[in-house]
Amino acid sequence: MVALPVLEQGTKASCPRCHTVLSAKWKYPANQPTAIAISALVMLLIACLFPYVKMSVMGIESQISLFNIPHAMFDVNYASLSWFFLLFVLAVPAFCMAAIILLCQRVNLPLWLKINLARTLFQMKTWCMVEIFLSGVLVNFVKLMAYGEITLGINFVPYYFFVYCRSGHFKVYIDIGYGSK
Repeated sequence: MVALPVLEQGTKASCPRCHTVLSAKWKYPANQPTAIAISALVMLLIACLFPYVKMSVMGIESQISLFNIPHAMFDVNYASLSWFFLLFVLAVPAFCMAAIILLCQRVNLPLWLKINLARTLFQMKTWCMVEIFLSGVLVNFVKLMAYGEITLGINFVPYYFFVYCRSGHFKVYIDIGYGSK
């Protein structure tokens, strides 16, 4: 058992045995979640602009972007799945990033709106399916390699960084705690 000292701004307390950070008091606690959320939104925007994956089978090439995925699902009568993709892979994660920015930067909003925004943020964070989509794409790449040549598009890396930023921002947001000064 370790007794935690009173921390000053910009310091942290570590375990003397294993050196794990036990507590930290950041200088500007709202800036890191904001920076991560802005980075995630920029990466999502870049990821939506360019081809996500290219596939070549027997000389026939095709490519798809993130915005073309729902359109392709509509074309093969999977409209409900298309809406789920738009909602849980693109819209909900983007909303969560925007909510983090609004809450951490103390934008002048009515208190009732801030409370509802924070409640909605923590309810919606479990519905962000970006990691699931990325895992599914990677598994399908392995399966589709037997049929032809698979090439990652230039937006695969920004999408990966979007997933990385999005999955890390909730931990940072919770560790810092909204409202700390």
